[in-house]
Amino acid sequence: MKTSFIASVIATLLFALTWAAPVLAVDNAASGGRPDLALVRAKIDAKDYAAAITLLTPMTAQYQDPDVFNLLGFSYRKSGDLKSAATYYGKALDVDPTFKPAIEYQGELFLQMNDVDKAKANLAKLVNLCPTGCEEKDDLEKSIAAYTPTN
Repeated sequence: MKTSFIASVIATLLFALTWAAPVLAVDNAASGGRPDLALVRAKIDAKDYAAAITLLTPMTAQYQDPDVFNLLGFSYRKSGDLKSAATYYGKALDVDPTFKPAIEYQGELFLQMNDVDKAKANLAKLVNLCPTGCEEKDDLEKSIAAYTPTN
């Protein structure tokens, strides 16, 4: 009798574990989850670009997310590493060629590199993407209007 009771308990536990398994699943990059960028944005808001780069760099292996690449490009640009910034803006736009924040920030990078024509080309892209206007278009337009060449 004890043997059948134990067998019954084991069978019940196995059944319960089988049904509970989906509940215990963990979201990861393979399941299409998006990264939590709140801490990164806080570091950027605090102008702690080195910390933002440290947080974002490992995310590039987990996520093909244009926001991750764009924020990494932004952090590198603000840190003065224009070459790395260009690389990551390019990766953001490879993932999503219509990602407006990357188009805007890449345009601002072009201005820092004294390439007004490329910045204006990015503005034209934003004009097409935002026929009724958008913040990214307005911001890049203001940056181009305020542009003065640097050495």
